[in-house]
Parts: sequence; structure tokens; C-alpha cells
Amino acid sequence: MKAENLPEPVKKRPTALLILIYLEKKKKGRTITEIAQEIGTTEAAVSKAVELLNRHNLAEKAHGRGKKGRRTTVVKLKH
Repeated sequence: MKAENLPEPVKKRPTALLILIYLEKKKKGRTITEIAQEIGTTEAAVSKAVELLNRHNLAEKAHGRGKKGRRTTVVKLKH
């Protein structure tokens, strides 16, 4: 995925770019909490950036069950 091909709103959001790089490197889906801890930002910032990526068809969200039966959001890249 080249930076020139990304939509303009995604290019302007550094957190969205970090998430794309992180998910590209990991090759698997990750929860919002895991992504926030790995890239060193808040869960709220990651959640907003994931919504932006989802809007532009770059990432997809799925809901799953985490520890203690709590609902978690898993983020994966769309290919």
C-alpha cells in the first residue's frame, strides 16, 4: 500500500497512518486496546482513526468477546 494512493483525510491523520503500518506489519487483526498500547496513544484516538479507515474501506471492524466475556472490537486490514 503506497502513501500516494491513500485518501487525503487519511494522509492528514498521523494515528491512522500508524495504525495502517502496524496492521500491515502484524498481518492479523488486533483489538483497539492492543493497537493503542503498541503505538503509544489513547484508545479514543485509535477508535476515531479506525472509524476513518473504515469509512474509506481500508480497514474492517468486527466485534468479539474478550476476557471476562466483555465485548471487544477487532480491527483488520481490507485487502
